[in-house]
Amino acid sequence: MEPRFVGDYQLKRWLGNGPLGHTYLAEHRFLKRSFALKILDESLSQDRFFIERFEKGVEQLSKIEGEGFTTFRYVGCHEGNYYVVSDLVLNDQGNSQTLLDYLKLVNFQLDQDQIANILGQVAQALDRLHQHRFQDQQMAHRGLKFSNLLMGKEGKVILSDAGLTGLVSEEKMLPRIYKAVAEEIPHHDSKYKDSFLSAFYFFAPEQRHGSHVNYTADQYAFGSLAYYLMQKKFPEGIFALPEKWTDLIRGCLQYKPQDRPEKLYAYFEQKSGSFATPVDAISRVLQTEKPAMAAATITEKTEKLVFHSIDIPQPKLQESVIARPSYDPDPLAKFKVDQNVALFKPETKTEIDVTPILTQMSIVPNGFYSRGSQTGARDERPQHQVYVHSFAIDIHSVTNEQFIRFLDAMGGEKDVNNNDIIHLKDSRVKRHAGKFVVEPGYSKHPVVGVTWYGATAYAKWVGKRLPTEAEWEICARGGSSEAVYPTGQFVERSMANFFSSDTTAVMSYKENNFGLFDLAGNVYEWCSDWYEYNYYELSLQESDNPKGPQQGVYRVLRGGCWKSLKDDLRCSHRHRNSPSASNRTYGFRCAADVEA
Repeated sequence: MEPRFVGDYQLKRWLGNGPLGHTYLAEHRFLKRSFALKILDESLSQDRFFIERFEKGVEQLSKIEGEGFTTFRYVGCHEGNYYVVSDLVLNDQGNSQTLLDYLKLVNFQLDQDQIANILGQVAQALDRLHQHRFQDQQMAHRGLKFSNLLMGKEGKVILSDAGLTGLVSEEKMLPRIYKAVAEEIPHHDSKYKDSFLSAFYFFAPEQRHGSHVNYTADQYAFGSLAYYLMQKKFPEGIFALPEKWTDLIRGCLQYKPQDRPEKLYAYFEQKSGSFATPVDAISRVLQTEKPAMAAATITEKTEKLVFHSIDIPQPKLQESVIARPSYDPDPLAKFKVDQNVALFKPETKTEIDVTPILTQMSIVPNGFYSRGSQTGARDERPQHQVYVHSFAIDIHSVTNEQFIRFLDAMGGEKDVNNNDIIHLKDSRVKRHAGKFVVEPGYSKHPVVGVTWYGATAYAKWVGKRLPTEAEWEICARGGSSEAVYPTGQFVERSMANFFSSDTTAVMSYKENNFGLFDLAGNVYEWCSDWYEYNYYELSLQESDNPKGPQQGVYRVLRGGCWKSLKDDLRCSHRHRNSPSASNRTYGFRCAADVEA
């Protein structure tokens, strides 16, 4: 089967289903790293209220990072559905494991130290989350349950989807949970029923009734978790509380939100007796206390680990005096001194006069042109018109034989700011006997492995610049607002180099209406713009010669490459990466201003 892609992520395996949507193990097509990708339910993407809160909350969600959380790495829209990408949490065996999976593995047999260790980590993570604010309210998880508690390496407990549930209104959240569970439950399959009940029991009373929910709902969920870990069942009706944990659980499971503790970890420490791991704690003290030994005692009443520092007198060592032999000075020493001192001469660097190989250029006249797509990814919408000034652009990508002349002129692979120009391991350019050479047969192929810094520096060296994203898309459309691909309404492998195994020589395929070659496939091409996923909404209002956002994290790449699928070759498809990034698919072409 053809692999399924969502944006730049290939879906590898389904991980689970929840009230917000489906979660998959996904691999970034270029970085070759695995992530957790959640595709939000289609009805959410059609909910104006949700879209408004989601777009406002994305920035705040990106700030929720650090120990105890999965970090949100990217947010996008694919075929009308929003999706979020976060770090993949793996345990010491390299597997994705929820807390419930772990409990089943140990047959639900945890001692009190292990339970306290888990609860302490969860309490700290929730307190950190509650420090963030969204629309003048403390952020909350509001969806804490076994599937959102992941076991990481070295026994770390990680919260996933932190803050994401809070972007859905209270009155819509509970029906979504019912719907998600109903779709999951096969007939006569009790494990799915148990999965629903476990999620339901974590809900605070105000969540079950669809009332206003704040961060104290997490305190209730924490109490349910603590009770389950101690009793191996959920609290229901008149339930017995475990001895020594009564105050903690009773405080968290209060019916009224205002009666629950405000700071969870401090309350947990106060009520639970701060169970610690004796071996780890003692070893830490022994490593830091030099003049004393540490003894640990566990009191019967509180079961709290207490350390007492016991001073042990250290034996005094008598200072020993060792007689050192003395020697007469060497009478020949003055004759062994080198009396000749060479004068320092700074190394002079020979200037290399290198003439660039220039590319023929085509002029695109000023005027109004169409950019974007109504049916593409979220960052391609809306489709709108922009006005650009006249400009000239290279008819093909910069080739290896052109680029090595620039490397010779620079004298290396760094620019004046010490940024990498090119990563030779990703290119067809090599060093041989101190000189840059191109692998045989690749002189006319587009240079690859070039960073955005390298592309910008080369363009400046030849007296040009990189094209803007708007200019590049206008060139790809060849003057037609209806073109889907640079080749027209459709593209075949006889028309462009894609879904293949390597680059081809430039100008191997037919040029478009502007006389430009290889705008579809072969190599992605760097543009001058910073990337912003919703920039087209701003460009719609500021349509005069748009040059992209003022700042950002990634730079724009366009055109697809030799190993792309058809979808990446669309005129409106946007790609991006760090300006210091490179691989075997990144190249560029130059542009220049034209006086009217």
